[in-house]
Amino acid sequence: MMATINVRIDDEIKMTADEVLKNLDVSQTQAITAFYQYIAENKKLPFTALMSFKTQDDLLKTFNDILSEALAIALNLQVWINKSDIIDGKIIQKYYRRLDSYYSSAKEQLNFLESRTKAAQVLNALNKILTVIVDFSNFGYGYEQVKISHPEKKEFESSLFDFENRLKDSL
Repeated sequence: MMATINVRIDDEIKMTADEVLKNLDVSQTQAITAFYQYIAENKKLPFTALMSFKTQDDLLKTFNDILSEALAIALNLQVWINKSDIIDGKIIQKYYRRLDSYYSSAKEQLNFLESRTKAAQVLNALNKILTVIVDFSNFGYGYEQVKISHPEKKEFESSLFDFENRLKDSL
């Protein structure tokens, strides 16, 4: 006698696992049967299941740590901007990518926070900095130098000031 199992699984996990199984020339039925056989014979899972739970305070701290690092990077970029009206394009691209990476990480963390209003405002302020950078004259791939006008410097300074203050208020 055979039993039927119905399982709900995330689409992406299924697609990735199906690819691996195809490469191994193993069907879903064979893989699940082997999994169940291992459990039945060994009375345990074939891996160690770890669970960690984070409190809202832990999640908020992680979120704020990410944004604090982004602030340090933005402040460092401001030093470059204040030094000269012309910045090497590769340098400004590097700063932009780092800030964008921190923005993406913080945005992921935002989804886990119960109280999101202030956190979202801080994240929006970081996004404003990214927008200001993208709007710099000659910003983009292929430009060797980025010339930053006085109004662009002021706009960057203003958005950085807003981000810094919102972050301090949220801590």
